[in-house]
Amino acid sequence: MTRVKGLVLLASLVAVALVVAVGCGTISHGTGQNVSITSSPSAAQVEVKSEHGVVAFTGETPASVKLERKNAYTVTIKMRGYKDNIVSITHGMNSMSLLGNIFLCGGVLGLIVDFINGAAYDLEPNSINVTMVTARLDGHSELYAVLSARGDDSEIRRVVIPMIAQ
Repeated sequence: MTRVKGLVLLASLVAVALVVAVGCGTISHGTGQNVSITSSPSAAQVEVKSEHGVVAFTGETPASVKLERKNAYTVTIKMRGYKDNIVSITHGMNSMSLLGNIFLCGGVLGLIVDFINGAAYDLEPNSINVTMVTARLDGHSELYAVLSARGDDSEIRRVVIPMIAQ
């Protein structure tokens, strides 16, 4: 019987050690977070860079990107004929992870683990939706079309036509 009690005690200690060694945030929501990126019109080019300049994702909209919670990011959305859109994704502390470590499972060690691996953070915003704006010349609200043609004398002639905005 004492041997069985010893094994039960050992198993209990191992279980407690595992819970303490892994933070509550790591268990409950992990170290990564999905961020959705959409644009109107769709099929815009997307590049996501971490605060350290590392490219985390390239693709086109719509996209769902799993990003590490421990970093902040810059999202650049581009489309030919439209102004570039730049959106910052910040990471802030997840209060539930903090409270969970203090009152439920991980304790101080779990809290340290969550801060190191990023599970103590949430990314904001978790959804990015941009409406692309037509590119225009700086300081001008009008749009122009420029037609170029080569004349009979081999000279290039250009005609600038103001576009009607809708």
